[in-house]
Amino acid sequence: MRIVTSNQMRELDKRAMTEGGIPGVVLMENAGRTVFTVLQERYSPLHTHSFHIYCGVGNNGGDGFVVARYLLLSGASVSISITGNSDRISGDALVHLNVLKRMKANIGSSPNPNAIQVDALLGTGLQGAPREDISEMIRAINASSQPVVSVDIPSGVNSDNGAVPGEAVNADVTVTFAYPKVGMFLHPGTDKVGELIVRNIGFDWGQLEWECATEWLRLEDVASLLPRRFSNSHKGSYGHVLVLGGSREMSGAVCMTALAALRAGAGLVTIATAESALPLVASRSMEVMTIGLPDKDGALCEASFDALERVLERFDVLCIGPGGTRNPETQELFARVLHEIQKPTVLDADGLMAIKQDWGGTHPLVITPHPGESARMLDLSVSEIERDRLNTVRTLANRYLAVAVLKGSRTLVSDGRLISVNTTGNPGMATAGSGDALTGVIGAFLAQGLHSLDAARLGVALHGCAGDIAARERGAGLITGDLINSIPDAISLMLGE
Repeated sequence: MRIVTSNQMRELDKRAMTEGGIPGVVLMENAGRTVFTVLQERYSPLHTHSFHIYCGVGNNGGDGFVVARYLLLSGASVSISITGNSDRISGDALVHLNVLKRMKANIGSSPNPNAIQVDALLGTGLQGAPREDISEMIRAINASSQPVVSVDIPSGVNSDNGAVPGEAVNADVTVTFAYPKVGMFLHPGTDKVGELIVRNIGFDWGQLEWECATEWLRLEDVASLLPRRFSNSHKGSYGHVLVLGGSREMSGAVCMTALAALRAGAGLVTIATAESALPLVASRSMEVMTIGLPDKDGALCEASFDALERVLERFDVLCIGPGGTRNPETQELFARVLHEIQKPTVLDADGLMAIKQDWGGTHPLVITPHPGESARMLDLSVSEIERDRLNTVRTLANRYLAVAVLKGSRTLVSDGRLISVNTTGNPGMATAGSGDALTGVIGAFLAQGLHSLDAARLGVALHGCAGDIAARERGAGLITGDLINSIPDAISLMLGE
């Protein structure tokens, strides 16, 4: 599903009116009625509840006036607060306010903390912190023990970057119109949204052709990418993944990558690792083949290349880096394999140090840095990365000529044009090896024939889904092994089985 900025949504609204012929006052009517419908679905019978509607003087407040009218018609108890000077209300919002006045609605009342709170104070155009009078109402909303429903976006959240420069509403439910807004998926604003409900408001937005570079990566949107298994197939039908990495001190990372690749459907997986780590790796990985490579002080070295080169034709996809160390000779090995072996590649962890900007490769490449690795790759601070994750992932993709996966809460995927925002996953996945598992999942989908962007999009969504399943089953103390074992369940869920 597309995700829009405030400017894009304003342009779409304008085109809906000019090209679609639907008046703005009707769009506002439909928006308010849509929120009312959600309230009706959740709090029926409405006449047994009280609602307090907080309205600003702009279009978001106009939506709130419509909500109030429908609630009054349903028999609910309704009170309304308007911030600022109500004489500033004009246009479509004024039309709906005047209807409320003719209905003798309770307008201008003090906040009612015992009523269900409906936030229609600020819309998607917010840039700075709310004014003090609006902040006071936001504090009143947040102080209530009753459910909070925000109209379009929680007031105080920047719809373009998720910034919260002042007070912001803590919504239990946000009802947004036509398309989600970018800021709803970025920290810290995403923590204010609560349950996100996206509803149409009476217009076929899809008929408006327009460029949009951002999408909400939902399971239902990528489920069709899952490779199908056929009755007359065999292990060779689903690709052979080589995991290159590991060292005497870090032998577990390659094992997690390999097992995740198998769980995600790769037909064959081989681990190529330092000879001194081989006994540990082989003992942990019954279903995985292994290759021991010459090492130096427990780490892969340049001498490993000749031994590796002799067998590389057997493999369809390379996963380079997990547990590989930053030893200069290991890095030289990774760089040679990346540049000289023309195979689809996933580059992760210590393997990311082997790539140079504009490296000029022609084979598909997926890079999977976390914020710290991204900061090194772009010569920025981690705080700069986290402040502008959307631009960061696009820059990584363009600078390194790859599909970039910027890991973290709300992992992002980009090929330099499209940005996909993932919403699966949970804080329990912040555990050792989670990123190694993601590398294996993406590698498995590359091996099964997906293009690099689709492999990364599907891999990120599935990886997060598996983490969610594991968290529900295991609770606290989630480890990466739990996530890997949940990958088949996540696949079944996505297939509707």
